[in-house]
Amino acid sequence: IAENLNNNRKVKNETQYLLLTRKSIEEQPIKHEFADQSYLTKTINDVSFSYMKVKTLDVKPYMQDYYVKIINNFAVSFILTYADENQRMVLEQSLNTLKIQNTNAQK
Repeated sequence: IAENLNNNRKVKNETQYLLLTRKSIEEQPIKHEFADQSYLTKTINDVSFSYMKVKTLDVKPYMQDYYVKIINNFAVSFILTYADENQRMVLEQSLNTLKIQNTNAQK
């Protein structure tokens, strides 16, 4: 997902973006658990992303990792959804093949 943030005054960095995402998730009727250290950093092909881990306690629990990087006032984000560690590893291997131009030009 790429989201234009030009008219969004609430989001200046990745942490603020994830905080708003978390608030939106918490408003859903399904129960969620957030990792103690909710906002982490991971480098994917030389680009630093912020991310958070969320466990959804539905009929069948599942995990989601929300990744975001703000580049030129666009939030570039990915959500990995998985039920077990093997699925997470396959998804991360795919994510690690992405090539994103790293630019610090944020307006």
